Formats: sequence, structure tokens, C-alpha cells
Amino acid sequence: MRPRWLEFDLGPGTIADDYARSNGRIIHEVMTTAVISAAPGASIAHIVNLMMQHRINNVPIVDRERVVGIITRTDLLPVLIRAMPKEATTPPDDDLIRKAILAGLQGQSWGGGDLIDVRVSDGVVELTGAIVDERQRKAAIVAAENVAGVGQVKDSLFLATDTLSVMMVS
Repeated sequence: MRPRWLEFDLGPGTIADDYARSNGRIIHEVMTTAVISAAPGASIAHIVNLMMQHRINNVPIVDRERVVGIITRTDLLPVLIRAMPKEATTPPDDDLIRKAILAGLQGQSWGGGDLIDVRVSDGVVELTGAIVDERQRKAAIVAAENVAGVGQVKDSLFLATDTLSVMMVS
């Protein structure tokens, strides 16, 4: 229940709309019509700005007028926590970064064992080697990005099935 002064300030239209949205039984009565969306390549900072600017909790991700996903505030919490600076820590050296990434990859069932190698120079990581499924590429990049001290990840992985197809045709 709102105070009377707030109801007067908001006006009967806003109050009626709020009532219909919170008590509606049909989708069009409760849905938002002014949708704020983002493209698949949008940065996390852009999504956070949209949420803050428009006071929304979810942002649909739209690619060529087709919804391909949705980002919620809950999705952003782990990303923001990882991005927060750690107190009194110094960035690890390249060798430590490499070892951490390799350990992370080898600890995953999709990691491909020793098929993926890692090179690190001044915090720039290059992933090399073979993958057998494109989804491994994305996971390997994410695994590398989540290691402290990584500034950039370069993808030099190749899809082994493409190489096998070429070898079989030759």
C-alpha cells in the first residue's frame, strides 16, 4: 500500500497500470512493452549501464531481431566479483599464469588433455593446439580469461576435425 501523497504524485494512470501489471492473468497484461536489449557482442559494462540507466533486472540479447539469450543481474554477480581488485596482490608472472591456465584446462573433462598449449607474454595469452569441438574454443578462452593477471587472450586453436577431413580427402 502506497502513501496517499505518492498516489497523488504518480497519478491514477500509473497506479492503474501498476495494479493491472501486478494482478494480471494474461501475458500482455503483465509484460513489459518497452524492451531494452543488447547485441551479442555487447560488453558487460554496456549491459550494466543499461540495467542501471533503465532500472531493469534483465536484458534480452538480440541478434538480427531474434532473441538469442538473456542477461540477468544474477548472471553478472560472479563476473563483477572476479573483476574486483584483490587486496594487496601483485599480478602473477607469465609462467605462473601459464601453469594456472594449463592446470585449469587439464582439470576439465572438455580440456582435451595435452592437445591445448598455452603461451604467455606480458599477460597476453595465446591458446594453441587442437580442439575437436567448437564449444571447447569458447570454454578454453573463458578459462584463460578467468586467471588473475591475464590481460588478453589470443585464439590460435584449430579444429582437428577440419584437419582430419583434409587429410582424408588428400
